[in-house]
Amino acid sequence: LFNRNSDPSPPRIIFVFDSMEQILGLDDLAVYSIFHIAKQMAQGGSLPFLICVSRSFAADETIVNRLDLVINLEQFSDSEARTYLTNEAVRQGIALDDTDLHRVIATVGRAPLALRLAVSLMEKDKDAFDPKHWVKSLRDDPERIQANLYDRVLKRIRDKDLVKVARPGLLVRRLTPDVITQILAGPCELDESEDLAQHLMRKAAKEGQLFSVNASDPDPNALWHRTDVRALMLPDLDTTINE
Repeated sequence: LFNRNSDPSPPRIIFVFDSMEQILGLDDLAVYSIFHIAKQMAQGGSLPFLICVSRSFAADETIVNRLDLVINLEQFSDSEARTYLTNEAVRQGIALDDTDLHRVIATVGRAPLALRLAVSLMEKDKDAFDPKHWVKSLRDDPERIQANLYDRVLKRIRDKDLVKVARPGLLVRRLTPDVITQILAGPCELDESEDLAQHLMRKAAKEGQLFSVNASDPDPNALWHRTDVRALMLPDLDTTINE
């Protein structure tokens, strides 16, 4: 293809590798093949631009050290949330006014994931679309949002013990080995050993879609549930987890 290109300038190619959390720490060959492919394309005469997307690769130094720029996406500002909703609605031939936008944001918040899920629940028939009914369905039936959220976040965690900690762990907000052994181990039906707690902390540190480090925390190894995700999942946990 390059050789048949009549344009003398080298072709510019953008590679987007999405959902990299599915291979990080599990398949090193797949991880490094990304950079190998880009290198071969460059040797073939192109100008490759590599974009790696993941919910949890921030803790993986083997990837981060090879990227020129790392952008951490968190909660949208109000204007960004409105722009996102407006654009996604236009894609479906739907016009949302300021009142509609305000109601949706007030209902699901400004987290990109929540807004994306809200958009996915729009009625597909634009002639029958009723913004008020849509917002009411989001407010009255939050389980639809929560079910999608669990599928997209919790089901991506491969360690079954960490999944047990992650759900009720939202209620305690801050995660340390002592929190696991003294508070969560019993309700989560886990071994109370220090070794398991340390193991889960190492695993949790790699799950950037759920946990982050708080620079003001005196314990540099303590993990905090991400505020945007926790705000979405906590109301459901209040009603589903036994006291």
